Amino acid sequence: MSKDINVQSYAYTAESGIIPYTSVPNLLKEAAIECPDRNAYIFWTVSGERSSITYSELYTKSEQFAKGLATLEYVRGSIIAIETRNTPDWLICTFGIQMAGFVPLHFAFSKPTGEDIIRILNNVDKCAAVIADSSNIEICKQLVDNLEGSKTIESSQIPTLKNIIFMNEKHERFHGHNDLVVKGLSATVILPIISADDICAIFLTSGSTGMPKVIPFTHRKMLIDGFKWVKLMELEPGELFLDYFPFGWQASYPITVLISKATQVTFTDLTVFTSIDEINKLTLIALENEKCSSAVLLSPGICSLINNVNTDCKAFPLKVICTLGLPVDSSCARIIGSKANKFAVAYGCTEMGLVSAISVKSALDYESYAVGNPVEALK
Repeated sequence: MSKDINVQSYAYTAESGIIPYTSVPNLLKEAAIECPDRNAYIFWTVSGERSSITYSELYTKSEQFAKGLATLEYVRGSIIAIETRNTPDWLICTFGIQMAGFVPLHFAFSKPTGEDIIRILNNVDKCAAVIADSSNIEICKQLVDNLEGSKTIESSQIPTLKNIIFMNEKHERFHGHNDLVVKGLSATVILPIISADDICAIFLTSGSTGMPKVIPFTHRKMLIDGFKWVKLMELEPGELFLDYFPFGWQASYPITVLISKATQVTFTDLTVFTSIDEINKLTLIALENEKCSSAVLLSPGICSLINNVNTDCKAFPLKVICTLGLPVDSSCARIIGSKANKFAVAYGCTEMGLVSAISVKSALDYESYAVGNPVEALK
């Protein structure tokens, strides 16, 4: 065997740099101390309304939610299913779940009866609560046996279920997440120490071969992938980047922001758009208004930007435009030039985390459906 450590096979790319042995809540706390008044996230609605949340506000409210959640006395390690939404409320709930020593399971309702999530939660066991958007209250009613009594519910369909919590909603029967934030202000709760080896989150596969599979990731694994994303996107502290993919997807989980201490610009609900042109219209507005340095976009959106030669956006050229998920045609690399200095593609996110990536400075260097090289430290 060669002793030349500089010789690397295609099957292994050596790790560079040191990844801290810590947890996501600890990263959020560090960012809140280092840059408290910097926006962590900026949100755009389909109608063009803008809102934001700073690192300090995000940490404070997440901690308060965690303490309020802890008063419900779930067993440590309990699973709390949370419906994916790109909103401040979702971030507060997700980070709060982790701070309290519980595990968020990220999902989206696909059936009005809720039968899809019922099957999944019975398979994972230990699901103590469901957190959902208030627009889905009728679906959530299908999860419980009745609507009478206290906020502690009974469910014969999910026997371990104790509570349903709605993001930003007050209801006489259910908890609202803001109720728990307020309760956390006065709660005499000592939050547990979260290890890098604890489960950070549980993700679901697409379910294309049947029922979605549940994929747990530790905090350590999320940090490893997050550092890879920061490197691929070339993010620097204080920069703004656009990534409108759902927060509850492993590829766009809110870890990249905490590592880079940058600001993520996102859209509150990608599913309400009816066409790529609608998405691109808001994309251009957000890129220009926020002065973004890079972006993660749908590959059809990239192709549309290429074909629209009259696109006028003062943010162009971006440092990097990245897409993910599926291998893409080489035509997407023609975004390099007037709209981006680099084009990047990332693969294999849900089941194994970020597996391979490719980043090029010239369209000539990208072949159709190229998957690049294994990311650092991947065997």
